Amino acid sequence: TAAESLLFDAELVPAGASWDIRVGLDVKAGDDEPMLLACLAAALDGLTDGEIRFGARRTRGLGQVRAANWRAVRFDLQRPSGWQAFLAFDPSGEVDASAHDTARASLEAAGGTPGVLPDKRRRIVVAFQASVEGEILMGGTGQGLTDREHHLSGDSPLLVGSGLAGAMRQRALQIASLLPGRKPAAVVDALFGPRTDGDQGLWQSRLRVSESKIEGGKATPRTRNRLDRLTQGVIDGGLFDETPSVGGAVDVAVELRCPADAKGWSDRGLILLLAKDLITGDLPLGGTTGIGRGRLRATELTIVDQGPGATNTEVTLTVDTPNETADAMIGEFWGAGGPA
Repeated sequence: TAAESLLFDAELVPAGASWDIRVGLDVKAGDDEPMLLACLAAALDGLTDGEIRFGARRTRGLGQVRAANWRAVRFDLQRPSGWQAFLAFDPSGEVDASAHDTARASLEAAGGTPGVLPDKRRRIVVAFQASVEGEILMGGTGQGLTDREHHLSGDSPLLVGSGLAGAMRQRALQIASLLPGRKPAAVVDALFGPRTDGDQGLWQSRLRVSESKIEGGKATPRTRNRLDRLTQGVIDGGLFDETPSVGGAVDVAVELRCPADAKGWSDRGLILLLAKDLITGDLPLGGTTGIGRGRLRATELTIVDQGPGATNTEVTLTVDTPNETADAMIGEFWGAGGPA
């Protein structure tokens, strides 16, 4: 949740900015070339599919990139002609090779034989497409004559990642308080990271959320009356302006990395409970939720349980329809209670 009056400014690279990336790999005699190329392809394709993020606040949706038009050139430095081509190569100019959608495809087109690395990541991904019921206001001080306005990326309203994670953290704390004999703060900090530098230090949040455009959302100015906090009466002349986003649809994805399995505890169940509250409108997002803003609605969500020791399955859950997989995950959470 947001702290009162603690605003800060940050300078960001705007969405849609683009630049060139060039990566070189030296393969020496005796090296395992297929394995080196496999590692390079896996790393670069993390940029292709948006898995790798740059900069600060990566777990809250910033720094997402998409790379395309991969080109690869191979130089055989065991031959004089290879050295000549390498020395004549201009890294700041155009690469004389056809473009490909993935780095792996470009390496193969250049004559490389990259191997395949097994994906050993342990993660849970919950995704759904939701409609915005009415208005949503996720933003700070407005520009011009508007007191508050919803965050925009270009002309499109955003579902702000930090606001989504903040609401989920607060609800997770409420859920964890129902676990008998456990410390709610320890359960929440294990997922979202600690707020302050305590005895155990700081660590990055294991929960990654994404910022998404609210497709079809429209910024709509509203004029409201300011209320007296003591009497709850209308203050004469106390009008203020807000510009929430109205309607639209948004894709939401929440990824939990390295879920805990120690002592039989699984935090998959807690993530499902939070997702359930989101898609049923029980967990509103943004500000002024007390007047009905910030509610999402979806009819189904998808769970991907991936990695060693996981079920390695993709399950689609429908609201109001029982599901044994979801029941088992939630039952594990309530039964084990999370970390002490």
